[in-house]
Amino acid sequence: VRPMSTGTAVVAGTAAAVCTAAAFRLCSGTDYVDGTSACWFNLEDAAGIPLTSSIHAIALFETPPTTQGVEDLVRSLCRHRRFRQRLVRRRWLWHYWEDSPGFDPAQHLAENPVQLGGQELQERVSKLLTTGMDPTRPPWSATFYPNYSDEDGHKGAILFRLHHSMGDGFVWLQTFMREVVPTSSDAEVVPVLRGSKTARPSLAAVALDAVSSTVRLVASGDDAPGPLRAVRNVDPSSTVAARWCLAPTTVAQIKAFAKPLGLTVNDVLLGALGQALQRVVRRRREARSFANPKTTVWVALRPVPDAYKSEVPLVFSNGNLGACYMDLPVGEASTRDACMAVQSRVQKLKGTLEPVIGAYLLRVFGLLPPAISAKLLPVCAYNSTVSASSLPGPAFDFTLAGARARAAFFFVPCAGKFGAFVTIATVQGRVCFGVNTNTSVLDAAGAQEVCAEFAAALQECCK
Repeated sequence: VRPMSTGTAVVAGTAAAVCTAAAFRLCSGTDYVDGTSACWFNLEDAAGIPLTSSIHAIALFETPPTTQGVEDLVRSLCRHRRFRQRLVRRRWLWHYWEDSPGFDPAQHLAENPVQLGGQELQERVSKLLTTGMDPTRPPWSATFYPNYSDEDGHKGAILFRLHHSMGDGFVWLQTFMREVVPTSSDAEVVPVLRGSKTARPSLAAVALDAVSSTVRLVASGDDAPGPLRAVRNVDPSSTVAARWCLAPTTVAQIKAFAKPLGLTVNDVLLGALGQALQRVVRRRREARSFANPKTTVWVALRPVPDAYKSEVPLVFSNGNLGACYMDLPVGEASTRDACMAVQSRVQKLKGTLEPVIGAYLLRVFGLLPPAISAKLLPVCAYNSTVSASSLPGPAFDFTLAGARARAAFFFVPCAGKFGAFVTIATVQGRVCFGVNTNTSVLDAAGAQEVCAEFAAALQECCK
C-alpha cells in the first residue's frame, strides 16, 4: 500500500475534522448560530468592523408615544428568548447563543430628549451603521426620541438596532407585527403569498440549473468599475450616508399602473430605483451612460407566514433569506421602460435555482471555521455594486407602543465595494424608501437626491 502524501493527509484530516464537528454540532444541545447568520460575523471580521451588520428600523409617529408605552414594547419583545441571549464568538469553532447572565431590558433601552429633526436623525443613523455593539450583551438596542419632529409632520421616533445574526428582515417584520394594534376592527390582513404550481422539470434540468446558478454566483467576479462602484471596501474609517423618504405615490396607484402591463409592485419599485440612480449619477458625474450595475436582490425563499397570527411560531434565523444577481437597468429612457426591463430580468431568475443556491452558499460558508470563512466570503459576497430588498408591511393603520405609527424605514450596513444599499418597505399603503451609500461614491447630498428622484420616478408612471 502506497503511503499517503502530506497534502492528501491534510485534506483528509480536515474533512474528517469538519464531518466530526458537524456531527457533534447536530447531536449537541448547544444553540449554535445558523450558517447564514454566521456569515455576517465572518464578513465583519474580514472588514475589521465587528458587530456592525445590524438592521436599523426607524418607526415614526403621528404623536409621540409615552415612555411607559415604549418600555412596555421592549418588555414584550424580550419575551422572545433570542432578545435575552448574547453571542459567544470563536475563531476556529462555531459561534453560539447563550442566555445573557443578569439580563435587564432597561440596559437596551435609552430615551434621548434632545430636539431632533429629520436630517439630524438621519445623521445619527449614518454614524450607527459603522458603529459596533457591546459584545458582552444581546446584540440589539432601542432608542426613543420623544421630541423628534420633521417637515412631514411626524412627531416622536423609535430607533431599533438588531444584529443581522438574530434574524433577517422578514423575521423582524413578523416580530414587530406581533406588537402592532390595528386602529380599526376591519383592518385588511396582508395575505400569505403562495407560489404558483408549475410543471416539474426533469432531474437533469434541475442539476444543470444548479450548476449554472452556482457558477454564476461564485465565478462571476467583481462588477465592472463604474460611477457607483467604490474603489475600496468599507472599513472603520469609511463614512456611510443614510437617507429616507416617504414617497407620495401609494401602493394602490402602483398596482393600478402595474396590472395592465403584467408587472408586479417589486418590478415597479426596482425600475424606479434604476431611474433614480441613473439621473443622480448623470447629473453629478456628468456621465452620459454607464453599465447596468450588478445588483444583489434579497428574496424570501418560502412564503412569509401570516405575521398577524400569534400562534404562528417565529424562527429567529436567516434561513429564509435567498440572494441572486440582477443587472439593474439604468439606461432606459423612461421609468415605464425600466420597469419592463426589470420584469424581463426577474422572469428569467424566477425559472432558476439561483436564489436557493445563493442561500445555501451562504450557509456553507457560514459553517466553515470562522477564520477560513472570513477569507473566502469576500470573494463572492462583495461582487455587486447595489443591494436591494423590499419588505411588505401591513396595509392598515396601526398603533405601536400605544401611539399611531405613520412610517417605518429599514437600513442594513453598506459593506465591501457596494455603492448603495436600498431597502423599500410598503407600510399602510405607502412606500417607505431608505438608502445608505458609501460616501466615496455618493455623499449625503447624493443619497438625498436618490430619494427625491425615486419618488419622482414613481410619480411619473403612477399618476
